[in-house]
Amino acid sequence: MIKFIYPDKDCTIYSNSTRLNTGADEIVEITADFTPTHGPIISRTLISFQQEDLVKFKKIGARFVLKLKVVSSLELDHVCEIEAYPVSESWQEGKGRFADAEHTYPGATWIHRNEDQTRWSVDTSVEIDGGGGAWFSSVKNTESGEDVTISKSYKFNKVASDVELDITTFVHYWTSGSIENHGILLKFKDDTKSRSGNIKLFSSNTNTIYSPYVEVAIFDYEFNPYIEQLVTSKSPTPDSLDTGSLDTGSLDTGSLDTGSLDTGSLDTGSLDTGSLDTGSLDTGSLDTGSLDTGSLDTGSLDTGSLESTSVETILSPDLVQLTSENISMSIGDIKNEYPKNQIEKMRVGIRDMFPKKKFSNRMRYASNNFVEESLYYSVRDAETEEVIIDHSEYTKISCDTQGHYFIFDFSCLSRGRLYKFLLKYRGHGVEKTFTDDRTFMIVS
Repeated sequence: MIKFIYPDKDCTIYSNSTRLNTGADEIVEITADFTPTHGPIISRTLISFQQEDLVKFKKIGARFVLKLKVVSSLELDHVCEIEAYPVSESWQEGKGRFADAEHTYPGATWIHRNEDQTRWSVDTSVEIDGGGGAWFSSVKNTESGEDVTISKSYKFNKVASDVELDITTFVHYWTSGSIENHGILLKFKDDTKSRSGNIKLFSSNTNTIYSPYVEVAIFDYEFNPYIEQLVTSKSPTPDSLDTGSLDTGSLDTGSLDTGSLDTGSLDTGSLDTGSLDTGSLDTGSLDTGSLDTGSLDTGSLDTGSLESTSVETILSPDLVQLTSENISMSIGDIKNEYPKNQIEKMRVGIRDMFPKKKFSNRMRYASNNFVEESLYYSVRDAETEEVIIDHSEYTKISCDTQGHYFIFDFSCLSRGRLYKFLLKYRGHGVEKTFTDDRTFMIVS
């Protein structure tokens, strides 16, 4: 399952405008430049996500990827690298803009981190004017006690592509309490020493669909097209325990009768009067009711006494397995509109493209089909063909006793846009993609 977490605040801080706040801008940017007049020109981006959202989606094996859409790039170096660090101090977004003539809006700037104008705690010998944000470059491992490097990086090669940074490690430290969550700082590597260029990115204030977000990928794949049924079986009666093995004559009324142990404990014929005296076993020790004719009768072990029940796992009778790669796939039911926060179980239908003709008392498509090969789904913008959610192990299509399905969270998609699903089949050494041309829209 795929979920999106959107930022609660972001802004850019500038070394050449040390008191400028840009919390209301639609753009954030990362710069590492140099001019003979002004020297180093640096900009860095701060971005933050709610701790409650991260904790809510923190599952075993979940993957967190920060995704940012590039607006433009300028004079990028041949090979340049963006670094990401967890911010070590709290900061405020502010309401300023880059185009403001006066730097009067409170909030995060190159020097200060809040409206109280509290300075960033940085080494003034390293950072320009003692500003530029503060971050963790390492964190102490609770088991070994050693410092572990915690930064993440993303490389460009001449052309800027959309930025994707795996921040699963950051989320782990935030949610475990190892470090406090104050967001992420993005900068060019060695931006105070070398020139890399400029990249502009959409911010959370954009009026487009390209707001930055964290993609949470949760592995929820299941494959269980089987059912359990109770089976009762009768085992043949062994010869050693047949109806004659313990019959009415085996222990009859004469085996231990009223005379077997009489008032003389054991009568004078069985054991003479001196062997066991009259008090050793009195008349009540084994009386006439101790083992009577009903103790083991003909019904005690009869032919039905050895019945067993067991649970067997069998394929669901509503399913038919397809083994050919010549199949077609489609989603069973797609509505025209879905609410923003809707989560639905989407059924996927599979059919053989070239079914064999045969006589049957059932309609050919009365049963649901399934395959054991890998199936995936993805989502595209129906107008721009842009991939919103791509095929991956986290979009693998599951199977239950009614056929294939996947759970989809529609909150990942923007309101007012048209989308469509793509399905992928991978098996038998081939890979096929099926586009479902039916579109749907997200509404409030």
